[in-house]
Amino acid sequence: MSRNLDAIIFGASSYTGQFVIEEALEILKDFRWGIAGRNEKKLKRMLSDIEAKVKKDLSYIPIIIADVNDTNSLEIMAKQCRIVLNCCGPYNILGEPVVKACIDAGTHHVDITGEPQFIGNMLLKYNDLAKEKGVYIVYACGLESVPADLIYSFKYACEILKLERQLNKEKLPPTKPKLWLKPFPHQIETSHSYYCYFPATDKFVIERSQRYFYASQKKRPIQFQSYIGFRSFWLALLWPFYVLLLLILSQFTWSRKALLRSPHLFSFGLVSAERPLESVQNTIEFAMTLKAKGWYREVPHFIEPKKELVVRVTGKNPIYGVTSNAMLICAKTILNENSKMPENGGVLSPASAFAKTQIIEEIKRTKYGLKFDVIKT
Repeated sequence: MSRNLDAIIFGASSYTGQFVIEEALEILKDFRWGIAGRNEKKLKRMLSDIEAKVKKDLSYIPIIIADVNDTNSLEIMAKQCRIVLNCCGPYNILGEPVVKACIDAGTHHVDITGEPQFIGNMLLKYNDLAKEKGVYIVYACGLESVPADLIYSFKYACEILKLERQLNKEKLPPTKPKLWLKPFPHQIETSHSYYCYFPATDKFVIERSQRYFYASQKKRPIQFQSYIGFRSFWLALLWPFYVLLLLILSQFTWSRKALLRSPHLFSFGLVSAERPLESVQNTIEFAMTLKAKGWYREVPHFIEPKKELVVRVTGKNPIYGVTSNAMLICAKTILNENSKMPENGGVLSPASAFAKTQIIEEIKRTKYGLKFDVIKT
């Protein structure tokens, strides 16, 4: 079967998938791409809705029927394109059949997972096979799934620790001085907010990238901690107790059901089971402050770091806008800059996959592009 398409958006009728399709009209305009899912009527209705919104004829976009419960349909889909953009989650339940089908077909794969368990399993099971096939499986190409990380069970956390022991076989060099976690509310000189520890997937993904860079290039690994900022000191002080409460509630069947049934109640209205209005999403702004300390290369690392860099990254519509744009740019980068990517394939984080490409400049230019401001050097 010939690869008549460059890309296929799988899980296209999902809420996230609809955003990806709408943004693909611009980002993938120079490529041949299609959409895939298990329900043809739903896919056609969704395309019709987007047609009315953007006032363009989208009848040229091919529709492929594929279902995660039908291995044959996934293989047929994967063989028709060069890369699959997988929007079908939760990935820990639905992701592996799509990854396997892509590797078997010699097709690249990107997803927007925020699930460390899925990432770890794909690394253990498919990294070597992906290299043999010359296939790039790039995970976490969008904003992470924060609710999924906050409401995880003790069993889930134990499984992640077990995966990390299996993955982290290579010994890393000692990193001194030690970057200790700051458990109490604190401020930094470039911000008026109060910061507390944030249990984000970022740390897992970044540590995988650092291990990759050390194993392949002997680069000194960075140390990383993530924090969430609050305008109020008292809110920052309450945050750890709130996270602990969610963790305790996630241990019992009845309380997990309550969390899933009434997320608005347990999140004080910040999270809802209802689909958010696009007009509301576009009013949401976010900022990430990245503070780094280090040395010039010629300075011995046992000396206290003297150089400091603070960068602020800002944008709008972080959950769906930034995620859909980032996923599409990752796919476009694989299609356009394959020769600049490492080795011959594998299961990789975005940092390890795209370090030598122009992906940052590409992301800046998109509709939901990110803005990078150097605050301090």
